Parts: sequence; structure tokens; C-alpha cells
Amino acid sequence: MKAPAVIGLLLLAAGALVLFNTPAHVTWGNHHYLKHVLSYGLMGIGALFLFTSARR
Repeated sequence: MKAPAVIGLLLLAAGALVLFNTPAHVTWGNHHYLKHVLSYGLMGIGALFLFTSARR
């Protein structure tokens, strides 16, 4: 497996951990939105790493 693919998988796993392991009932302030921005950002960057490494 190429190094960018491994990085992509790690970023996808980190984003999934943030999304599924943070409490869902916390909706006060910007913490709820920060959780989604952080998790979707990590998963999006991880997917880009996977797609670019698969195309080469």
C-alpha cells in the first residue's frame, strides 16, 4: 500500500472517531458545529488522499 493511501485511511479513521465518539447531545455554542467541521474535514482530506493514490 502506498504512503498516501495509508495517510488517507488514517485521516478517514480519525474523522470517523471524532464523529462517532463525541457526545451527540452537546448542542450548546459552537462545539456542535466544530465537531462536524472537524470530522467531515478529516474524512474529506482522507478521501482525497485515497483517490489520488488510487489513480497513480
